Amino acid sequence: MRRKSIIVFIALAAISAPVQGNLLPRSAPAMQTQEPDSLKAVDLLRRAGLFAEAGLFDSARIGYLEARQICVENHLPYTEALAYKGLASLYDNLEIWDYTLRYKLMAAARYKASYDSLPSAAVYGSIAERYNSFGVAGLAARYFRREYEVYDDARFAPKALSALNTARSYRAVGDTAAALEWFDSARVWFLKAGDERNIFHLNNMVIPLLAEKGENGRALELARWNLEKQPLSDREGMIVLNNNIGFLHFRAGDFRSALERFRRAEEYCLVDPRDDASLAGVYSNMAICYQNLGDEELMFRYFSDALALAENTGQLSEKARIEMLLATIYSDRQDLYNSEIYCVDCISSSRASGNLETLRICYGLYAEVLEDGNDFIKALEYYQKHLSLRDSVLFITRQEVERASERNLYYETIEQNLKLDIADEEMKELELRSQRMELEKQEKELQLLYSEQTRAAVERENLLQSLALSREREEAEKQRQAIRDLEQVRLSQELELEKKAGEERELQSQNQLLASQAREKELELAREQEARRLTLYIAILMVLAAVATLYALVSVRRKNRKLAESKKRIEEINSALEVKNVEISNQKEIIEQKNQSITDSIQYAARIQNAVMLPLTFLSDWGVENFIFFRPKDIVSGDFYWGFRKKGYLCIAAADCTGHGVPGGFMSMLGNAFLNEIVITSEISSASQILDKLRDEIIRALRQRGVTGEARDGMDISLITIDQKRHILQFSGANNPLYLVRRGDLTRYQADRMPIGIHVTDITPFTNHEIQVEPGDVIYLFSDGYADQFGGESGKKFMYKPFQELLTSISRKPMNDQAEILGSTFDNWKKGYDQVDDVLVIGIRIS
Repeated sequence: MRRKSIIVFIALAAISAPVQGNLLPRSAPAMQTQEPDSLKAVDLLRRAGLFAEAGLFDSARIGYLEARQICVENHLPYTEALAYKGLASLYDNLEIWDYTLRYKLMAAARYKASYDSLPSAAVYGSIAERYNSFGVAGLAARYFRREYEVYDDARFAPKALSALNTARSYRAVGDTAAALEWFDSARVWFLKAGDERNIFHLNNMVIPLLAEKGENGRALELARWNLEKQPLSDREGMIVLNNNIGFLHFRAGDFRSALERFRRAEEYCLVDPRDDASLAGVYSNMAICYQNLGDEELMFRYFSDALALAENTGQLSEKARIEMLLATIYSDRQDLYNSEIYCVDCISSSRASGNLETLRICYGLYAEVLEDGNDFIKALEYYQKHLSLRDSVLFITRQEVERASERNLYYETIEQNLKLDIADEEMKELELRSQRMELEKQEKELQLLYSEQTRAAVERENLLQSLALSREREEAEKQRQAIRDLEQVRLSQELELEKKAGEERELQSQNQLLASQAREKELELAREQEARRLTLYIAILMVLAAVATLYALVSVRRKNRKLAESKKRIEEINSALEVKNVEISNQKEIIEQKNQSITDSIQYAARIQNAVMLPLTFLSDWGVENFIFFRPKDIVSGDFYWGFRKKGYLCIAAADCTGHGVPGGFMSMLGNAFLNEIVITSEISSASQILDKLRDEIIRALRQRGVTGEARDGMDISLITIDQKRHILQFSGANNPLYLVRRGDLTRYQADRMPIGIHVTDITPFTNHEIQVEPGDVIYLFSDGYADQFGGESGKKFMYKPFQELLTSISRKPMNDQAEILGSTFDNWKKGYDQVDDVLVIGIRIS
């Protein structure tokens, strides 16, 4: 409604303008007497404004266009600008930016062509503000500059505000040099206007930029100027200024001057006992000063006070920062106990506050502390968290940069196209005017045939018309040259954007190389740990073999002695046997202790595997009706399930790694980590692309080359993605198929007969199946453990056909009931037989 009211005001001002003499040129007598065409244009503007206020878009638009046509035909640029401004307001209310920008630019151009170009400044300012709201600060700076250029040097305040807005826009795009230049320009005009209040606020914006550039001296000069102007009654302002001046002294290495300023800030904080939030930051700064001065007692005292205040006031991000500083200090002192305590607290505070950067740094610090404490497994876990969070933050940052670049390119393209269109329209108008003048010239020539007395006047008029025609043609040529210049600018911008895109791709490839090197180091560490475990296993087996051999030799010798020796030696042999029994008992205890140690290690590996894998309820937590039937053969499992939710898509997999137990467990954690990395860091559009990428990562990680005798480690997997909005399911499988049961009928979707890993045949892309699913459909993903289980009366495998019949028969039941039926059927089938493999079955009902 506010914009509509402005339109009405413009129309009413246009009606009264002829009386005041500020609507039409004063130098034209015909304009002062108000010819009928100009009056008609003004009346059309007034009625269009009323239509706009009533919300009648089409009627208002027609009225503005008719008024504009009259102005073009009668060369009334100021009134024409008002018509364009009304059209821009109409489209702005509808949020149609390309038309809004078109008419704003045309209004600004007509204002400049009229006797009063000043209103074009407001038009440029409004365009800049809208670009700021779109997040395109670079274009906003361009139009704030144009607004600045319109104002003459006598308008101190408007020029100062335009320069200030330009500086803010450059600061938003990260161009610090340009921002400082325009801040300086704004300061000059504010000084001329005597506006110390705005200079004060401007200095507060400039000080951080100067500190960032390392110009501490100039930053201190501005801060001291502000301190002189700051009212002593403004307690919060005095706290901020003294704290900032202390920070600048600290940056310059003058720790005692910095400490003095922080004490001043502390005094102002203590005026109000409730202001513990500001006091926490001041105390932490004082603690850092004491650390650099070597006074550890006061350093720990002020850190402790700052930490308590941050916790009491709920400043979780500040609390996490202080805890990270303390953890670092204790780590440098080799006090691993206290360093670990503060690392754990920092992780908790960072998570609660959502401060990802502090959390990432603390993960890395905690990993170093654990490594120094010889807890390598946990250190590896937190280092992986550090890398994962670092990659996530880099990915988010890269996405934001790409979105900003795309947004800027989008609006740049709109503007370039509009400028070309406007230039074409103006050239066409110039040509029409030339044609009208040519027709008028021909009419005058015809009049010469009928009146000899007016020949001289007609000749003079023809001369004037010829001169005007020449000027119009010259203007048309200038417009054509402007169009060519704009085309060159557009081509140069496109080349610059292509160059930036190439640099971004190169940076992305470098990041991927660094990430792959980090993964190779982690895998090398894991292989060394596995080698140590295998060495332990072999040593235990050798001890067992030696004990068995020793026992056999003792038995043979005992029998020989029984045959050769007399009854008299029996008692001596019995006593010797008792000694041997004691030795064997001791060896048995040693073996049992080693077996218990191995079992404990495997159980610890199982805990790590469970921590890496999602909880069994992850699909239920996402609102999906499902069950997961998971029966590992040993303590750790070679089968694993996995899932990820991203932008309205669900991605779910059931995988069967080579082997089971500890080797299979390592493969499962490797597959889980690679799947997470693929879907987080890559833009994947299909299920088959995920498997292609996973196979590449597995082959590279295991260094498989396909040579004879090489281990064929890998995994079989069935993976699906579900578009929950469009009900489209994509499936791709490596040896493991997908079952879909719809209204009691089972459909089998075949997997590719090749694993995730090196294969005897050439590596070909996996097949992608796209399925339109319906509500009520049930999807089953599984490994081969269920069908390969031996049991029954004849001790044979369960097989896939009975497995399909079982799934079809239970598909209409609730998902929890299906899981119970699968479990009881499996237990009944085994009938005392050992479980031969890990078992995994996932059921999902489409809603």
